[in-house]
Order: sequence, then structure tokens, then C-alpha cells
Amino acid sequence: MHATVAPRSSLAQLRGMFALLRPRQWVKNAFVFAPLIFAGEFLKLQSIEKVALAALIFCVASSYILNDLTDIERDRRHPKKSKSRPLASGLVSVTQAITLLLILYVTLLAAWFVMSAILYVVLGYLRLNLAYTFVLKHEPVIDI
Repeated sequence: MHATVAPRSSLAQLRGMFALLRPRQWVKNAFVFAPLIFAGEFLKLQSIEKVALAALIFCVASSYILNDLTDIERDRRHPKKSKSRPLASGLVSVTQAITLLLILYVTLLAAWFVMSAILYVVLGYLRLNLAYTFVLKHEPVIDI
């Protein structure tokens, strides 16, 4: 006999999709604000707006969706991750995660028309993210 899974509320699924973005990792994107201080631009509104937009673009680029998709089966077998990760727990479906990832990538493409200069750095970051997802996380010293 199979156990039935209780249907998840739409609000719970939205929270799960937001958690899939791992917003606690966004704090790392604060490094984008450092040049404001070193350039003496931290009181200029136009500079602050540009840097805030760049930080937002990095937040869009720094999701862990692809990583969680590749690790879904391993996470489902893990005692903690099977309950805490939205994909592994079934809170967010694979289809929903892929849709969200595509939305993020389209958003980054749209950002190209707003701040093309920053997108070169973001593309480098995305390449590093791909390298981590498929290669580097399996290297013990690098993963640490």
C-alpha cells in the first residue's frame, strides 16, 4: 500500500520556490557594493542605483536550482535534505523548478539590455556555477 502525499497549498509551493532560490546566499552578492566605497561614490544616488541593480542581477543569477535538480535523487536519500530541500521533499516539482530556472535565465537575458557590462561578469559567474554543479563539487578539496 502506498502512502498518499497530502496536497500542498499554493502558498507553500510559492515559499518552496522562493527557498529554491536560496535567498540566504544572496548576502554574498553584497560584494558588488564595495566599489562604491573605494571609488567614493557611496553618496551618489545614480551610482547606488546602478550597483543595486547589479546586485539584483547577481541574485537572479545565483540560484541553486540547477544544482538541486542534478542532486535531487541524492538529496531524497539524505535524512535532512529530503525534508529541507524543496525539490527533494516534493514541495516543488521538477517542472516548476525548470520553469523557474527558465524565467531566471530570460530575466538575465532581459538584463543584458539594461546593464550589458555587468552581464559579462554574470556570465563568468554562471560558468563557475555550472563547473561547480557538474565537476567541482565532486572534488573534495575544492568543495570545501
